Amino acid sequence: MGNRDDHLRNHGFIREPSGWRLSPAFDMNPNPGKREHALTLDGMSALPDLETALDTAEFYRLDDADARRIVAEVQDTVNTWREEATALNMSRPEIQRMESVFQA
Repeated sequence: MGNRDDHLRNHGFIREPSGWRLSPAFDMNPNPGKREHALTLDGMSALPDLETALDTAEFYRLDDADARRIVAEVQDTVNTWREEATALNMSRPEIQRMESVFQA
């Protein structure tokens, strides 16, 4: 999902007995157009991809299995965006304008 509004105030952490962990996603704003993000996953590329997300999962205290499970959940959710948009009575032009944002 294209979300360029990913500055530090839109990331949170949860304190657990074992330490801090990344919170679930919140305040995500889909943006058509440029795919660059404000922050990087790996300290290098502002163009996030699935491989980089999985390669850096340990930074967020996720093992490979948990990271892949979360990716699958997000993909399943994103794959239904057109149906959700239609159910919310979004117009065809609005849906077409947002197509580039929702790619799982």
